[in-house]
Amino acid sequence: MCMVRNTTVPHKWLAEKNSLIRLLTITLWVLTILLPSCSTDRDPRSTAPVTPVGFAEFYAYKGRTLGYPIAIYEMKAGQPVLLGKCGNFRVLDSRKRFELAPGDHEFLLVHAQAQHPWRLHIEEGMITPVRITITKLDSEPVTERQWRVRYRFEINPEPGIPRK
Repeated sequence: MCMVRNTTVPHKWLAEKNSLIRLLTITLWVLTILLPSCSTDRDPRSTAPVTPVGFAEFYAYKGRTLGYPIAIYEMKAGQPVLLGKCGNFRVLDSRKRFELAPGDHEFLLVHAQAQHPWRLHIEEGMITPVRITITKLDSEPVTERQWRVRYRFEINPEPGIPRK
């Protein structure tokens, strides 16, 4: 036979438990507020040098890329390294921004198998917009299923914009 005893909890014990819960709640709240501010990228008192960066932002003017995206490669040690692609026939203004070290950079822009080598100077803390405009000049049939299309590919750097 099982006996259940009806006991009462002393009021003092409940008060201590409530105080402990309040203390833990306040502590967690304070930690929630303070911890995100402690997780900055670098310590302001750090003496480690900050790596300077600049940005190149490529965009296809009004998406006029004749249905092909523009592949953007950076030349490193004579080899092209794909950074990304911008512009296609579905997007009116597609932009790609790349973080780069300040200085001169060599790029290779590829559109519909045509390659366009290009140099760009990147300044520290600045965004250098690069407008790419592709204008269709004419087209003619080569065979029943192929067309030859001539176009002008223009690359225009714009004045740098300070990064905020």
